[in-house]
Amino acid sequence: MDAISIASALSKVEVTNCAGYNDEHTVLTSTPPVGTFSGVTVDGYYGPTVFYVTQRSVTIDVEPTNLSSGGFTLAPGETAELSGASIPTFVMIGN
Repeated sequence: MDAISIASALSKVEVTNCAGYNDEHTVLTSTPPVGTFSGVTVDGYYGPTVFYVTQRSVTIDVEPTNLSSGGFTLAPGETAELSGASIPTFVMIGN
């Protein structure tokens, strides 16, 4: 990935079509991560992500959601963790 360099101050910058950053709906993984994860740790993806999971307890930013399935959104900088003994269904995409 190439860095963006700006020579002067700007009031508004929008980066689009940048592989690995904001490619909406890109599948990042369908393998359930082990331990704490985010788009960055899973695939080097720095934008917001959504993951869908079944049969696992979900914690976001160390706060239990008290849910074991559903769709969950992570903003940049947020992390999640899955726990449970069963084999889950999982997919994480760029949002």
